[in-house]
Amino acid sequence: MDKNVQGTNDYSTISKYSMVKQGYFNDEFISEFVSNSKYSRRAPIIHMGYYARAEIIEAILTQFLKHVGNSHTQIISCGAGYDTTYFRLKKNLQEDFSLTYYEVDFIEVISRKTECIRRSKILSSILGLSNDDFFSTDVNSCTAGIHSQGYHLVGGDLRCQNDIESVLSSAGISWAAPTLLLAECSITYMDESSSTKLIEWASTKFPHATFVTFEQICPDDGFGHVMKHHFESLGSPLLSLNKYPDFDLQIRRYKEHGWSACASMSAYEALKLLTEEGKVNNVVRLEPFDEFESWHLMCCHYTLTVASKGALENWFSDDRKKQSMNMSQNLLCYSEDSALHWSVLPVQGRIPERFGHASGRLDEHHVALVGGFGKSCSQEHSRLSEISIVSIADFTVQHVTLHSPLPKGDSSLAAMHSTCIPLHNGRLLIIGGRTSPTRPVNTKPVILSVWNKDAEVLDLIGPCPRWRHTATLIDREATTQLILLFGGRTSNLIVLNDLWQLSIQQRIFNQISNVSKNWPCARFSHSAVALMRCSLIITGGLNEILQPLRDIWRYDTEESSWKEVRVKGPQVLPRYSHTSAVTSDNKFLILLGGVNTHTTHQPGVCVINLLERKCYEYALPNQDPDRPIMLHNHTSELIEDSRLLVFGGGDNCFSFGTSFNPGIINMEISHLLH
Repeated sequence: MDKNVQGTNDYSTISKYSMVKQGYFNDEFISEFVSNSKYSRRAPIIHMGYYARAEIIEAILTQFLKHVGNSHTQIISCGAGYDTTYFRLKKNLQEDFSLTYYEVDFIEVISRKTECIRRSKILSSILGLSNDDFFSTDVNSCTAGIHSQGYHLVGGDLRCQNDIESVLSSAGISWAAPTLLLAECSITYMDESSSTKLIEWASTKFPHATFVTFEQICPDDGFGHVMKHHFESLGSPLLSLNKYPDFDLQIRRYKEHGWSACASMSAYEALKLLTEEGKVNNVVRLEPFDEFESWHLMCCHYTLTVASKGALENWFSDDRKKQSMNMSQNLLCYSEDSALHWSVLPVQGRIPERFGHASGRLDEHHVALVGGFGKSCSQEHSRLSEISIVSIADFTVQHVTLHSPLPKGDSSLAAMHSTCIPLHNGRLLIIGGRTSPTRPVNTKPVILSVWNKDAEVLDLIGPCPRWRHTATLIDREATTQLILLFGGRTSNLIVLNDLWQLSIQQRIFNQISNVSKNWPCARFSHSAVALMRCSLIITGGLNEILQPLRDIWRYDTEESSWKEVRVKGPQVLPRYSHTSAVTSDNKFLILLGGVNTHTTHQPGVCVINLLERKCYEYALPNQDPDRPIMLHNHTSELIEDSRLLVFGGGDNCFSFGTSFNPGIINMEISHLLH
């Protein structure tokens, strides 16, 4: 397994290099550890993940060094791999700053890193070493590593504290000096007993120290299971994850093993606390990007934990710790009393595995799924042009394609994040969507006649190109069908809050003027549903600064006005990429799934009593580790006010692999509607 763990260093180094090359983070030294023959450009979501990691570690070390001032200070990087932090610090620190930096890793990794440094004129120069020094008795590329003024690269197994203590002593460690121990995605690969002994050993040996850990967390939701399975498949399982799966247990781990103070927070919270406001929002615009669910969930599944003792006990500001811990506590806890149950229904035919699609009712017994990313008939992953028709009577599935493809131009069924509005006689209206984050499609609405397998493009002048918007049929009468389109985002990440009205009868788009102060803020990936025959209700979404929203707005077509629906008592959790439905008596609004930035408060099912203005949040059921379910990028239908059917859903889960929900999911909710 050690070889597999060492392999994670190679993947991470290339990913960091790719991220740096695209301008996310400034690291002029990472290229010294990457061979051009092994380099491959990573996807934007990988860049965003490694940016978060680099930014957090850089910020926490900078804050620590600022705190200790000019006193002699030590940093020990546990499982350093090809990390370049020392070289960046050395370049930026003042000449009189006294820092000694120790890097510890497997002998094999140290040997390879030594060779990279030996070949690099830049790195050798920073260390003050000539080529001959690497063959002296003090610097041995196979065993001792590198020893220079202020920097020591040493080999050892972190599971053997006696060996680590010996090599650090030989390298001149000062046990009494203020010391930061850094474990960046490293000790999580050690067996739990050994990693805990390392934590306890550090607290015993260093009277004035802080232990900073950045590693995975929260393994038991859908995303967490995909993450855990990924590392298991690589032969490098996360061996401490199950025992310390949340912030409270992380804190308890350190406090029970010699550390007097400890704070633990998600990577998302750490970015907000440690970096300049708005910086992340600027970074996300460096490349075409539209994987916000994966980005936020990745940030919720990594934790920054800072334990400290002695003179360093309060170096990590109390205000920061309290603010971080209160972020989730300010959200009233939702029910986790097993109120919800779900099942994966047996399907006759090929399961419609896809996400980012749209769907609509063709008639009382059939639902059509259009577009999205999924598995084609050949089991290849791609954007899908085939239409999946699901019978909600016996759950047979058939897949159809149009007799003739849509005319070339900006029309495409193989689109992500479009909207699908059911009309009459098995017809669906498709508006918006994108084939890539730079190419919006279906600016001109497309009418699908699903049973006839043909389509018509409406030559209408209307809203600007967009996706992740909503388009909702308000009046279902054949002669007065009215569609309201709201919000969305554009290819340059402009977030919209314009409202458009489309009359199917007249085939005319009209924009409704935003002249009122009482108007929802710009948003995308929100949800919308019709209430009675004259109202639109929108919920949640991501705003202009990419924060999940929790508000509810109602638009009245007769009064042409918006009003915010304010809930009494416990508030709705923030969420986006969710779906919504209203019961037939217009009494209950139901929100299903979605994503937010609170690790311990991810959305489940929210039931809102519209008459009493009260909200009830319910956590999702326990997961089947072998069939993880993620309730975002899905669509849903409320059946007879008693159950929700979920179609599709899933995600490109950071670097952990693409995951599709295992089939059609049935969730009973009648007992919640009281």
